[in-house]
Amino acid sequence: MWQLEDDKTNRQYTYFQFGIQRTGTTIVDRVIKDTWNYWKANDAFPPKDPYKQRPPQYDCLVWKHAINIPDNFVQGAPTVLIYKNPYTWAESMAFRKGAGNGGWSFTYGHEAEEHMYPQPNHWNTISVPSQGSVNIGQLMYTYKHWFETWLPYHEANQDTSVLIRYEDLLIKEKRQEIFSNMAKKFSWPEHEGDFVWPEHVGSSQPMTEERTQYYIEGKPTDERFFIHGERFVKSIRDILSPDLIQRLGYQVL
Repeated sequence: MWQLEDDKTNRQYTYFQFGIQRTGTTIVDRVIKDTWNYWKANDAFPPKDPYKQRPPQYDCLVWKHAINIPDNFVQGAPTVLIYKNPYTWAESMAFRKGAGNGGWSFTYGHEAEEHMYPQPNHWNTISVPSQGSVNIGQLMYTYKHWFETWLPYHEANQDTSVLIRYEDLLIKEKRQEIFSNMAKKFSWPEHEGDFVWPEHVGSSQPMTEERTQYYIEGKPTDERFFIHGERFVKSIRDILSPDLIQRLGYQVL
């Protein structure tokens, strides 16, 4: 079994994980830790001194939200890739509260002002009071780039990578199948019993029946998302293309 081991903690870092923010990366990370006590290698041995260089064998260790394949990525390392419905993902990124979403907003912490945006893109910008503004087009181009990077990687490395739809994690039977198959593919110990959905992870809200149904239906519900009629939905459709949306297993709105 491929692994890195931290001599100080005896933790086993046995897989890499990549997915854009708000796609379920922390959920999957938590289930794996709770079940096998394995840790993702993205986070292994972080240097305390920002100017200190990692040993060469750890050059590949990067942020789990990286949208490109890391340089010197370990060949044959177990890799977990996660994605979410583009419509609910965009809504989550646009209206998520908290500093975790600050990187996407142009005016974080303030209401957007009209003069701050180039006129051609103004129709594509959402103003979020006391949070900032998020450009749906910017989100979608980033989302598309992630798939242009990681889908080809998965297709070329199917023996050592797992591709997960966030919505499949919400259904117990599919969740069981996902993690059972993951364990077999990565030669992890067989687990008896259920793979339990964590009650509360990171900045996510508790997963109620209502929220589960929202993600399964895959339709934005915040009226601000339709502030310009169907333009934001059309932007998602145009940038990603109906073919990609359907290929990922989602309905084109």
